[in-house]
Amino acid sequence: MRASLILSLLAFSLCNLRTSTPEYDSLVLAIQWPNGVCAKQTSICKEKLAKMKPNTMSLHGLWPSLKSGKMLPACNTGKTINVENDGTPIFQRMEVTWPSFMKSDEEFWTHEYNKHGFCYVNENHLSGYKDYFQKTLDFFDEQQFETMMTRLFPNATGEVETTFQELKKKIDKAYPGLIYRMSCKGSKGHLYLTEFYLYYDLEFKPSQVKFSQNCPTNKKFYIKFE
Repeated sequence: MRASLILSLLAFSLCNLRTSTPEYDSLVLAIQWPNGVCAKQTSICKEKLAKMKPNTMSLHGLWPSLKSGKMLPACNTGKTINVENDGTPIFQRMEVTWPSFMKSDEEFWTHEYNKHGFCYVNENHLSGYKDYFQKTLDFFDEQQFETMMTRLFPNATGEVETTFQELKKKIDKAYPGLIYRMSCKGSKGHLYLTEFYLYYDLEFKPSQVKFSQNCPTNKKFYIKFE
């Protein structure tokens, strides 16, 4: 009787055992400026941009992180969980809001989920990758980040020359309290804005963490518009 009780308790414990993932104390929402990412206009960039609304931001990922600025280890260290586009509305949305500009979308989403999203799902007791993607999309929409650059530069076209301080002033006015890092990359002899990293606590409130700016703070760079 006692032995069977012990076995039953053991079976119950194993069934309810949580997968161990790295602990984290903050979140980073990475959003891309596709016109800058695709400054070189590769064939895959042209294909993905054609599906998007002109001059809109796209998602890179929601990353569980550390306030210390240290990188979190990969979340899923077991068998890779492959993300499959089943044609449902969430994936139809992701094709235009969360595309990859370097590889197939499914490869990109699989990478983002296993490296970052698996931790978030495990910590928040979610059912799987669709919940992680939906949470990220919902927050992206709530904060109105998709139209970020057209809010900052209404009616802009071509290449807009700016500085770190000029852009920071616009962002701080449109999104008060936002804590962020800008990222720039060079292409064709120019330095282009490509991405923002937005920092939050676990309740999705802006949070100060250790970071350094990637875009130059002492010289001009460009924002590319269609």
